[in-house]
Amino acid sequence: MKKKFLLLLAVLFTFSCCTVFGCTVDSHTHDWGDWQVTTPATCVKEGLETRTCKTDGTHKETRQIAIDPNAHNIVHLTAKAATCSSTGYNEHDECSLCGYSTNKVEEPINANAHDLTLIEEVYADCETDGVAEHYNCSLCHKNFDENMTELEAKDLIIEKYGHSWDNGTIIAEATCKSAGSILYTCQWDDSHTYTEEIPLNPEAHVWESELTKNNKKKCSLCGNEYDLYTLSSDGTKIYFGEYPQSEVKNDELIAALNKKAGPKPGGLFPASKKWIAYNYYISGKLSTYMWYQDIEHENAKYRGVCFSKYRPEWTTKPSDKSESNIDNNGYKTNTVYWFKYEPIEWRILSHENGAAFLMSEMILDSQQYYVNDEDRTIDGETIVASNYAKSDIRTWLNNDFYETAFDNFQKKIIEKTLVDNSADSVDPTDRDYLSESGCICENTEDNVFLLSYKEINGVNGFAAGNIADPAKQLKATDYAKIQGIDYMYETPFWRLRSPATKRAGQVVFYNGYSQSSSNRSVVYTTSDGVVPALNIEL
Repeated sequence: MKKKFLLLLAVLFTFSCCTVFGCTVDSHTHDWGDWQVTTPATCVKEGLETRTCKTDGTHKETRQIAIDPNAHNIVHLTAKAATCSSTGYNEHDECSLCGYSTNKVEEPINANAHDLTLIEEVYADCETDGVAEHYNCSLCHKNFDENMTELEAKDLIIEKYGHSWDNGTIIAEATCKSAGSILYTCQWDDSHTYTEEIPLNPEAHVWESELTKNNKKKCSLCGNEYDLYTLSSDGTKIYFGEYPQSEVKNDELIAALNKKAGPKPGGLFPASKKWIAYNYYISGKLSTYMWYQDIEHENAKYRGVCFSKYRPEWTTKPSDKSESNIDNNGYKTNTVYWFKYEPIEWRILSHENGAAFLMSEMILDSQQYYVNDEDRTIDGETIVASNYAKSDIRTWLNNDFYETAFDNFQKKIIEKTLVDNSADSVDPTDRDYLSESGCICENTEDNVFLLSYKEINGVNGFAAGNIADPAKQLKATDYAKIQGIDYMYETPFWRLRSPATKRAGQVVFYNGYSQSSSNRSVVYTTSDGVVPALNIEL
């Protein structure tokens, strides 16, 4: 019994040992080999060693090896410079595991040692912000300007500059029957556009090519008929044609007109082609220094005037304040002034057989009679400076003024007039002298003309003789003032077509006197007023 009990204990003991040391219950007694290092210990980590049963190699035991502070993995490192974000060091040997070294010398962070890349400017446009040119460090990710001044994010923003719209291009004109449209384009980027409606314009008619039987113009859209002129309530005046007259004083309107006009002429940069040179004279030569531009705005028409030099009162003089009336009249260089086109008021001098003989009630402009006082030879004939047929003023009246003041329909009722330039038309006291001097010229056929001495003395509502005559005292428009009329008196001088001498034309004085022997003006003065006359069919 005792032997059986001891055998049982032996079995139990063997089973327990195998369980503890990894043996199966039915295994044999282990015959262990030597411990072998499986994973060497290092300076930062424990190692591992293993032994194997000689009887059964599948039976193994493992145990840890303590950290070995001297078990370094020494590598050789080349020198590294310090940067803005990391320290540097010298050439040395160092443990790759714990960083141990016997000869390492660290270099502290160098705040100025950046790795910079130039970031080129990203341009702003109308709708998107841009980015300023700058330098970016790939190490610390900071941004700098060319002087290495650190930049914040807001410093890099180039703000979008918004749209700069042009004055617009009319796609469809508004008429008396339908609205129109206008296309605005951004001057920075022509792909940016928008369209606005132009409201229906009850005054924007499309005229039929011919007048009606009673000399009215008819709109082909609305069918309405309109008079070409308006008769005053007392029947003494006719309003016919339009010409720039009153100066615009309203600041908002001036700003709107300036915007439409674009850059003014005569500056550092070329002016818009919409500005047209008057081609007036300085020192006897045609010069470009005074311009005009016509603009339509809100159913009205305006003329802008700008000059870089003063128009001299004589075409033969240089440009200077002291030689010009424009400065005295309140106008300065390099400023745009605006004048409204207004109906021309005509005085009815006479009317018969369905026609009316008219003269302007205002002095509308100021122009020279001829550019100089020298005789000319044309087709073998000597032409004196006061010859009306060959004068500058006659050409100006029938071209510049005629084309500016009247539309194509109004021109249809302006009668071609046989203008009397004979000796009978001049002051009888000077008739013989003027005839002998070659001042009397041939008659002319004109649409517009100046009055003669004969036409303003004792006829057409004028007093006879050289007396003060209120009917001859005329006021000047603002537009005439910027052209250089001598506005010393409220009723300035105005020209007649009649000669006074070979080198002077006759004028009407401020007080209404008109005798040629005393009331004369050299042909090249630009300061005498222009009072147009014409005949129209009623």
